[in-house]
Order: sequence, then C-alpha cells, then structure tokens
Amino acid sequence: MIKPEQIVFSLVFALLGLGFLRLHAASSSLTPSLQAKRSCPYTVIIKTSCSSTTSTRDRISLAYGDAHGNEVYAKRLDDPVSRTFERCSSDKFHIDGPCARDICYLNLLRNGSDGWKPEFVKISGPHTNPIIFDFNTFLPNRVWFGHNLCHHG
Repeated sequence: MIKPEQIVFSLVFALLGLGFLRLHAASSSLTPSLQAKRSCPYTVIIKTSCSSTTSTRDRISLAYGDAHGNEVYAKRLDDPVSRTFERCSSDKFHIDGPCARDICYLNLLRNGSDGWKPEFVKISGPHTNPIIFDFNTFLPNRVWFGHNLCHHG
C-alpha cells in the first residue's frame, strides 16, 4: 500500500507560449519495495484545457510508471494559493521517484466539487522517452482516471 509523503511546492513563473508556466517541486511517495531503488528526476507538465473551469480548488493526485512495476506517486499537486490548474495554463512539476524505463501509464485523481479538465500531461525523465497522455475531458470525482499503454509480455 502506498503511504504518501507530503508534497512540497515551490513556485516560479516563466513564459510558455501564450500562457504562464508554473514550476513546482514535488516529492514522490514510494512503495516500500521501490524505496531501495535509485531515485530519478522527472519533469511533468500538465496543461489545463481552455474549456475547463476558471480555476479549481480540487485536490489533484497523479501516478505513473512503467511495465516493470516502477511507479511514481504524488499525492497532491494542487495548490490554490499558487493558482495551479487555472484555465488555459500549463503547470510544470519536478518530481523525484523510482527510475522507470519507458513510462507507459498515467492516472490522475480529482477530489472535490469544482471540476477540472486537463488537456494533456507530458512526462520526461532520464531513462524514458518523453510521453504525452491526452485527456481533454473533465475528470470524474474520486476515481483514478487515465491511460495504460503498457504491453505485458
């Protein structure tokens, strides 16, 4: 069972295209079997759709990994104070977690009543090709929702 650590945010603004890119630092919670493995840095960019609600106070979590059981989990990415996940914005997170090869799944969890519509999530790391998971749909409440492109042999 995953026991999440508290996520730490640091906010830095930089221009990205027509919107603002917000930079956040987050720590990943690891399952006990993965804690002994080497940690790798990942960059996660989440673009909120222009047809989403203006902003959300919902709690947003994410989990992604590879077909070999390496999973990165961030319990809480949202931060209403720094205005993460506003309509038409991109938020950039630096997350440390187990080293994964070829990330092939990503799930998001939304918990709240505001609603939120991510357009896409892009993940890059040192041992994986950058991958984009398209959403462009409002996430259901209190249900892990995402994509699994893993091929188990």
